[in-house]
Amino acid sequence: MTKVPQGFDFSFLNDEEARKILQVLERNEELQRAEKDRISKLQKTKRDIRWLQGVTGEWFEEIQRKKFCNETDVSQMLKQPLTYRLKKGMAENDPMDLQTSRSKNIPNQRNPTPVPSRLSFRSFSSLFSFKKSRKEPLKLQSLGQKGCDGHAGLPVSVTGNTLQAKLYNSHLENQPVDSAFVPKPAGMREGSGVPPWDASLLENEFFRDHTLFKVVIKSLSPKEVVRIHISKPLDRNDGTFLMRYRMYETVTEGLKIDVLYGDEHVAQSPYILKGPVYHEYCECPEENPQTWQKTLSCPTKEPQIAKDFASFPSINLQQMLNEVPKRFGDERGAIVHYTILNNHIYRRSLGKYTDFKMFSDEILLSLARKVLLPDLEFYINLGDWPLEHRKVNETPGPLPIISWCGSLDSQDIILPTYDITHSTLEAMRGVTNDLLSIQGNTGPSWINKTEKAFFRGRDSREERLQLVQLSKENPQLLDAGITGYFFFQEKEQELGKAKLIGFFDFFKYKYQVNVDGTVAAYRYPYLMLGDSLVLKQDSPYYEHFYMALKPWKHYVPIKRNLGDLLEKVKWAKENDEEAKWIAKEGQLTARDLLQPHRLYCYYYKVLQKYAERQSSKPEIREGMELVPQPDDNTSICQCHRKRLSREEL
Repeated sequence: MTKVPQGFDFSFLNDEEARKILQVLERNEELQRAEKDRISKLQKTKRDIRWLQGVTGEWFEEIQRKKFCNETDVSQMLKQPLTYRLKKGMAENDPMDLQTSRSKNIPNQRNPTPVPSRLSFRSFSSLFSFKKSRKEPLKLQSLGQKGCDGHAGLPVSVTGNTLQAKLYNSHLENQPVDSAFVPKPAGMREGSGVPPWDASLLENEFFRDHTLFKVVIKSLSPKEVVRIHISKPLDRNDGTFLMRYRMYETVTEGLKIDVLYGDEHVAQSPYILKGPVYHEYCECPEENPQTWQKTLSCPTKEPQIAKDFASFPSINLQQMLNEVPKRFGDERGAIVHYTILNNHIYRRSLGKYTDFKMFSDEILLSLARKVLLPDLEFYINLGDWPLEHRKVNETPGPLPIISWCGSLDSQDIILPTYDITHSTLEAMRGVTNDLLSIQGNTGPSWINKTEKAFFRGRDSREERLQLVQLSKENPQLLDAGITGYFFFQEKEQELGKAKLIGFFDFFKYKYQVNVDGTVAAYRYPYLMLGDSLVLKQDSPYYEHFYMALKPWKHYVPIKRNLGDLLEKVKWAKENDEEAKWIAKEGQLTARDLLQPHRLYCYYYKVLQKYAERQSSKPEIREGMELVPQPDDNTSICQCHRKRLSREEL
């Protein structure tokens, strides 16, 4: 039997019981020594106070104390004789600090650790955000939350952006609250007996099934009762939380948004949105487009839009009418001819494969409910491939076809894909995987992800088959599989068919391989919003936001033929910190580029630029039909702009 420490009486235990207890005690002592040494070394570096507070884990201890303050002491779950004798031995000799209660790990803190946060609210969408400030000095603002020991709870530093007072009609009264309340600890406090795990792992362990704060949204007027669906917070695993809500009725006076920790307000809560505030299907367009764009904080410049329209200083509608049906409107065509006139949308289909007009319809209708659109007449390509390959110096010149995907050898004008616009419109309703839900389902923290490159997808490009072959030959570096065969059915027996895996589970792997499908892979924006490193295949195809992403800053490039893929995976494994940094930079940039309001801004800017270049007035052509606004009888819409217009008449 292992030697019993002085002051402990294990005589009432059998050898096996005593051995197990001693192993725990010895391990606890080792961890305490190691953690004490680690903290001592780190503190000698004399960094700033906020960093040192992270090192000692004061933030985490405070949260832990509050979370478990009402729970039964762990010691009460031990046999009474054992508890009594161990405590008695410790009192007499105190050879080591045997901590039998989780709560005893946490000292009373007279000066709780400040928790920096910054509020960023975009009035366009029903989205608001709390996040820690990276640059600003530490400030204290106590929440007033009482802990178990009677001291004030977590303080918050608030350096928020000014709230936009008026919420203009948004497609998403369901947009997220990009919210972070607590930063992650850098390590554990001295003497805690817990190894210095990754911060997000600690956060996940203790907060996985608990909401740190709650959101309550009500009308400012007690006379107005509004139906609002508030989704559960999405933990983005970086100290920020994403919150979303969807309205089903108009609010005249406005909304009050309470963000609470316990019964106390967080940061600048409560937030006031002065009314009226409209739900998604309320048709009440802002008549001044500049006001609408200013409210949304739309970018003044979009490089991709400028590049696309450089080939079209003027747009000849008559030439379009003569050429587009002949060139692209045959039986195999997928073209829809649109006219927007007086903010109403009309269309006719050219070709057999135009069912996807439902997606172009829904985003145009949604825009028309929010802002007065310019009068214009244009053609949208619903197919995968861009269509116009004429060069600018050719005669006749290229036609301004609008598509969802561009290429280096085409002249199409690019809009955000139907996939990301649809997932944005149907967030919290018709879809599960959207640009917001992805951000709250990014899998394990970086340190706990599997160190392999990962791919699942159908056989829409030959390089994907090569990827599977590489995986078979190098399973230690790559896990790739084809989930469905259509183009290369003869390869299924040789390469095998992989089981479908939920997209959220992709992020269990550190490295994501993005290989083109028929054109640019529509998964790319979703991969960028995760926290894995994206290995992107060189490609002639692009979407509307690609121009803002740079290789080796936001992603790691790989050759078109995948010849350097394994080399890049090895590089990432050998340069873990740099790989992690690139992954984070890509994620943060994608979050900014793919916010719902940015998609609306982009759509409007394309329509505006197109309308400015038309050489003649658009018309409702023969064969066109009105695309009606959806009739949502379950939602109440009261448009103050329409009411004022009738009174003036």
